[in-house]
Amino acid sequence: MTLRPILAVILLTALSASRLAAGVFTLEQAWTLSLQSDPAIERLQAQAELARLEEAALLAETDPEFFGAYQTIEDKSPNPAPAIFGSKTETSMVSGGVRGKLLTATQGSLVFKSEETDNNSIFRTINPMTISSLNLEVRQPLLKHFWGRPDKALRRAARHRHQAALAALMRSKEAVAVRTASYYLDCYLGSKAIELKDQARQEAAKLLSKQKEKQGYGIVERSDVLQAETSLALRDLESTQAKDARDLACAQLAITLGSKTPMPIDSLVLPDLPENGLVRAREELLASALQDRYDAKAAALSTEAQRQDLRSTKLENLPDLSVMASLGYAGLDASRAASLKALDDYNKNVFTAGISFSIPFAHARERTRKKGALQRLALAQAALADTQRTIVQEVSAALYTLEMARHKKQAAADILDLQRRKYAEEEKNFQRARSTTDMLIRFQLDVNDAQALTLAASVEEAKALISLAAATGKLSGILDHDGAH
Repeated sequence: MTLRPILAVILLTALSASRLAAGVFTLEQAWTLSLQSDPAIERLQAQAELARLEEAALLAETDPEFFGAYQTIEDKSPNPAPAIFGSKTETSMVSGGVRGKLLTATQGSLVFKSEETDNNSIFRTINPMTISSLNLEVRQPLLKHFWGRPDKALRRAARHRHQAALAALMRSKEAVAVRTASYYLDCYLGSKAIELKDQARQEAAKLLSKQKEKQGYGIVERSDVLQAETSLALRDLESTQAKDARDLACAQLAITLGSKTPMPIDSLVLPDLPENGLVRAREELLASALQDRYDAKAAALSTEAQRQDLRSTKLENLPDLSVMASLGYAGLDASRAASLKALDDYNKNVFTAGISFSIPFAHARERTRKKGALQRLALAQAALADTQRTIVQEVSAALYTLEMARHKKQAAADILDLQRRKYAEEEKNFQRARSTTDMLIRFQLDVNDAQALTLAASVEEAKALISLAAATGKLSGILDHDGAH
């Protein structure tokens, strides 16, 4: 099976329902549909959403936590003095409270405990006995997790990564738009080129018919007929090639828009694209591209995110020095309810204060983390430099391509004007019986060739303008424009 039938099946499947629809299918509509159906964009949207959750996860670390526990113990283990220590102890413990931490790494907890003990020792003055307590505890790091506020660096890094993911998403959308525009313009060029090639083939067929007729009268030689046959064969080949090129481009466009997307070939139009300040000095375009392009923004944001990660890593490598304090109240009685009432006596409190520190012995883990953060930052900086170098190359190439396309378009327009004038003069000669039909046909073929050249030059200019807009980060201005001719 050859390639062309396969492409025809794809094309007809996507376009059969739309051929009955009237109207114009513009490049802007194609852009909209392709952005809705491209799987890469869906993947990048999911990545951007995942990056957005990173800061949310950091902030969620401050959510308070409620906890509770219940435990019962029955102890009948032997001991050397059962009369003193008792031969059996039953204990039930209930605890609960709330704990949490702040972005400043401050940790706090409020804990309630109640322990009821029943022991058959003869020396216990209260049996059963319940001890209830309420404790408030606060711990504040002074160096690690606090000094320099590493939490701010982590959140800045998360925000930069989210913004970089959004920028990468926008750059991917631009890439899809450029690819769609290329397929759209190729499909348009193919459909219009077929019309011109068919006209040229008809003129070549007329020429062959005239040459054969003249051969019958002995006016032309056999070689003239063979030349006309060769010309017709070449026109047939050009028409077939134009159809193949159109089928390929239109099939690629149909796939880009989605297999069920309506896209009538006859409704494609050549877009009238605005320049929007694109034609400027090279230095101005480069400065604008380095500032406006989404891949440059993504690379710069990724670099800044790695810089913030390095800062948080350095701060996390500080020694752990913390202060702590707690205030507790306790109540003791024969029942749990009575022990809870005893908590009202604020003179029976327990206050604790202290300081703790922890210093790594060899700092191997800290050095490894810092080294990894430095390497990631270096990689991000290298990626930024590479992106900037690529932007310079792409802007220079796109600007040169646009200049050449416009020169080619002007040259093609001049050639078309000359061919039309030449044909008009030959037509006057024919009316004065100073020319022949075959000469008019040959000149008409020249006009058809010039029209095809002008059409291709116009499409090439549109492609070059879109490429320059994408290279300079100005594609959104063209995407928002709605014009065609």
